[in-house]
Amino acid sequence: KINRYNELSVEAGSTFAGLFQYMGDAVRMGTKAWKQGELILEGSAGLSKIDTGTKAVKGRLGEIIRTPSRALNAGDEAFKQVNYRAKVRGIGVREAHRLGLKGKEFDKFVKEHFENSFDEYGRGLNEEALQYAREATYTNELTGFTKKFQQAVNEYPFLKQIFPFIRTPFQLAKSIVDRSPVALGYRWRHILGESNNAKEIVKARGQLAMGTILFTSAFALAKLGMLQSKTNLV
Repeated sequence: KINRYNELSVEAGSTFAGLFQYMGDAVRMGTKAWKQGELILEGSAGLSKIDTGTKAVKGRLGEIIRTPSRALNAGDEAFKQVNYRAKVRGIGVREAHRLGLKGKEFDKFVKEHFENSFDEYGRGLNEEALQYAREATYTNELTGFTKKFQQAVNEYPFLKQIFPFIRTPFQLAKSIVDRSPVALGYRWRHILGESNNAKEIVKARGQLAMGTILFTSAFALAKLGMLQSKTNLV
């Protein structure tokens, strides 16, 4: 178990470094997505913040109407690219350490692992890294009630006037709850270390710790009068 935690620590550090290393590539791919009007990392069928098709209107008028959507997808593409690439690098470093590689063999393995994580069209092939990129951009697939709600809105287009975005708002709300004490109600096995899943244990504990720091700091600053909003101004 200690070795597994060490592997995750190495992967996390490499992933963090990759966020800076691949920022330029991510901006370049985001620009390409803007020009093409299509997602690149996951292709045209990839998950984005837009839940329904965006080409109902054809021609020049359609291109003008879709400009905000293209900008949103281009931004998503850039952030997905940097997170995907960083995660792929982290996984490659993790596996190289697991195999006990050193020096040139280590660097060669990481490089080949990175290159093999894309197809000839630039689409991502590493499902673990793709899921990480989706979660980082709040575009991962919904489940349970939220999935059914999304399907209902997509089935009855008039509801889109009330709920233009479904996936991302729900995922944002869930990310806040995951970092609050409420998470103890459904993630207690991970938080208490009883799930035997080192990756989920580290993730759950890290998110709860970060949320506790943020919520506690906000509460303390508010009590000290250093943090306030228009609703509590005296």
